[in-house]
Parts: sequence; structure tokens; C-alpha cells
Amino acid sequence: MGWVNGDVLTKRNRMGGVSPEPENPRGSIAVWASRIVRDTTTRLAVIIGLAAGLLSLLLPAKYSSKAVVFPQLPSTPVGNLAGIAAQFGLANFAGTLTLSFYDDVISSSTVLDSLLIRHYVALGSDTNASLLTDLGYTSGPLSKRLEKGRKKLSHYVSTNDDEAAGLVTLTITASSPEFAVELADSVLAIANRLTADALVQQASIQRAYLEGRLREARQDLTDRENDLQRFYEENRTYQQSPALVAREARLHREADMSRDLYISVRQQYDQARLSEARNVPSLSFIGVPTLPYKPDWPKPLLNGVLAALAVISLRFTWRQWRRTRHHTESDLS
Repeated sequence: MGWVNGDVLTKRNRMGGVSPEPENPRGSIAVWASRIVRDTTTRLAVIIGLAAGLLSLLLPAKYSSKAVVFPQLPSTPVGNLAGIAAQFGLANFAGTLTLSFYDDVISSSTVLDSLLIRHYVALGSDTNASLLTDLGYTSGPLSKRLEKGRKKLSHYVSTNDDEAAGLVTLTITASSPEFAVELADSVLAIANRLTADALVQQASIQRAYLEGRLREARQDLTDRENDLQRFYEENRTYQQSPALVAREARLHREADMSRDLYISVRQQYDQARLSEARNVPSLSFIGVPTLPYKPDWPKPLLNGVLAALAVISLRFTWRQWRRTRHHTESDLS
């Protein structure tokens, strides 16, 4: 009855030219907030969101340290690149030293195994403790423990290539800021040393091979030049004979080819000697590993909001399903 009177009164006000009083925005907000508070879904979402946020605080914190490096890609071809890749267990090697090669080296089993068996100051004063034991792999054959350790450690070591700038960004995640920085330094130091050693070793192998080829090329050039000299000594008037002119041209051509081959092998040999004697690091630091000041994980606020939204979404889906089912049963009846 009050609604009818209110409706009639509203009509009378309109007919009499009296405009209704504007609604109070604060009152509308209060009503809306009151409805939300009384809603079961909202209360449940808030409770679960708070619980998820609080539980996130109990999870172990994870810190990430980043470093940017510039790989020194050789300007000249490096011999036996497949052998270098095989030392790091890289099966899908494309054949050239690119950023992806150094990316794969950093995440290779050789580098990861070296990280697992090292001792880190951030882990404590016990010099017998290693990253492998810190991860919980303390019993069983070493090969099995290393295999499990590699799988777990690979989730905390990631790289990102910037082909345009020629840079590689390394990201290390660890249980403490100091450990993240120390681990990042170790990754770069090991990858740098192993890559440089592998390049020098392959250059040494290439130098030894080219040294033999250089002796053969020098001897072949000497033989061709002696043949040409002997021809000139035995045939001083060869220009008068077409057959001798053709023979002279052939001997001259063979000598030129031997000379070109000798020069090419000599250049490769000199380059291999320089590569063998190199002591330049393969990775140059553009940005040293940074000390993180706050953890990347957990994030209580984000976890709480996501949990609340998940509850609201599930509740809304449940209501829609029940409403659809109710309409279906009504239509059937």
C-alpha cells in the first residue's frame, strides 16, 4: 500500500510540476555496499582472498638477479664448431656461433653440473655443502642426483636474447638476494671460462691440422714452380711450338693454383694461431648481476585478489548453471 501511495504521490508531484528530490549519492553507495556485505559470495571471496594472501606469506621467498652480457662473436669462422657444441651437450647445433649458442651454453648440462657441485658463501660456512645438497639431493649415485638437480635448477636459470642489440640477459632465481647474485656470478664465470677454453682447444686442433696442410701446400707449390722452371730451361724457344706453348700455359696455371691454395691455407693457419693464443673473455659484462631488494615471489596481494576473483567466478558459474537447470526443469514440467 505504501508503494501505491508513493507511486500516486509521485504522479501528483509530476502533475503539479513538483520535481522529485534527487537521490543522495552517498545513500546509494551505502545501499550498494550494504548489499555487497550481505552477499554470501562476496563474504566468501573476501575470506578466501585474505586466507590466500596470508598463506602466501608462509611460502619461501624467491629473489631474482639479472645480468646483461655481450658475447664476443668471432668475426672469422671457427673450425670444428660441432666439436665445441658436443662439449656442452648441444645436440641441435645450427653450425655458427650466435647468441642462441651462448644461450644454450649457459643452460647446458656442463654448466649446470658445475653449478651444482660448487660451494656458495650464501649457503653457510660449511665448505662441504654444495648447491646439490642444498636442493635436498644428498643420497644416491652422483649421476642420478646431478640429473635431478639439473631439472630443478633449470627452472631457476633463464636467458633472453636481444638479436638487434646483440645482448643476452641472464636471470637467476634463488632463496636469498645474496645467493641470487652469487649464483649469477658463478653462471657467467663458468660459462665464460668453458666457452673460452673450448674455443682455444678447437683452435689448437685446427692449427695442428692446418700446419700439416700448410706443409703439403708449400711442397706442392715448390714442385709446380720447379716444373715450370725446368720447362723454361729445357725449352728456351717454346714460343715457336704450339704444343709447347699449351704445355707452358698448363704448367703456369697449375703453379698459380698452388700459390693461391698456399696463401689461403697460410691465412687460415695464422688465424688459428691467433685464436689459440687468445685470452679475451667470451662474455663482456654490460650490466653486472644486481642485488634484488624485494622478492619476486610470493605476492600476497596478487594471490589474494586472484583467489577472490576465482571464488566469484565459480559462484557466478554455479548460479548460472542452477538457473539454467531450473528453467529446463520448468519447461519440461
